Amino acid sequence: MPNRRLIATITLVTTTIALAALPATARQAAPPPAGPEAGPPPQSPEGRAVRGQRNPRGGGDSMSVGAAMKTMDRSLDRLKTLAGDPARTDEALAALGEIERGCLAAKNQPAPREVLERTTDDAGRAALAAEYRRDLIEIMRVLLEAEEAILARDARRVDALLTRVSELQETSHDRFGVKEH
Repeated sequence: MPNRRLIATITLVTTTIALAALPATARQAAPPPAGPEAGPPPQSPEGRAVRGQRNPRGGGDSMSVGAAMKTMDRSLDRLKTLAGDPARTDEALAALGEIERGCLAAKNQPAPREVLERTTDDAGRAALAAEYRRDLIEIMRVLLEAEEAILARDARRVDALLTRVSELQETSHDRFGVKEH
């Protein structure tokens, strides 16, 4: 009968070597579930949902519309300075990603109260909410085109698309009576 102590030692050494060979990221615990499988959102003692605790990175749904718009404005200004420099493509893509994240967050929120207060009937509010969302969808489409143009290193197209984003933003703000942030 083989020596149990020897077998246990060999097993321990082999396991230790195998674990040491794994990259550190493979040894980390799995991330917590996201989406529907994560369960209901955390609740405050009063029973209200607590926002922003499930995904502190802000995957598009944990920031207010105002914060999302400020993120878009700030990142758009930054992107305009980076877009023409092929050496700064990674920085330009990061800035564009922040604009996209802000746009997604704003699109996924209900239309702001000051937008909906422009009319008094439910049908009018529903129409304004749909228009608000369609405007953000259009901006997201242009942002995705700009991302492709950055990857293609087409500075002229990037500039034209960023100008288009600014125009869409200005038109939407004028139509909805939104003051600049």
